[in-house]
Amino acid sequence: MIAPIILMAVAANIECLATYDNGNLQIPCVSVTGGEQIYSAELSEQKAANNFAITVIQQWAPIETVQIQILESLPVQIIVIAKGTFLNGCGQLGKINTVQAGNKFTITIGKKPIEKQMMCTQALVPFEQKIPLNIKGLKAGTYSVNVNGISKSFKLDVDS
Repeated sequence: MIAPIILMAVAANIECLATYDNGNLQIPCVSVTGGEQIYSAELSEQKAANNFAITVIQQWAPIETVQIQILESLPVQIIVIAKGTFLNGCGQLGKINTVQAGNKFTITIGKKPIEKQMMCTQALVPFEQKIPLNIKGLKAGTYSVNVNGISKSFKLDVDS
């Protein structure tokens, strides 16, 4: 079980667009005021209480590099490759969120919480995650991709 986190003041990064669907508010990047960690949060509407309850909260995975791979295929395919290193053997990737607004893709990659009683090796553990982008219907042009705060861009030479 995850220990409860009391959020005194929360700020959502303007570059991370929240989505609302069927009573669930998804906020891909949230920071707690005064803290250094970045979290993803899902909130569910509680109509009786006229507010939202946090149902999932997780830290971002420690991403170090981001690459964009453009596959020469028809249709063109774009793969985002995020690499990082967990500080111990218990690190695991969590939920991955992709939001596209205009010419910008924002991807958040979560990190699963470690259970308190779990014993972890102290070895650094590198990881790599490949994320395909849905570019169907995009016009030719330059697009940016932000993964957990690291930005890269790519250019589509033709409409997809």
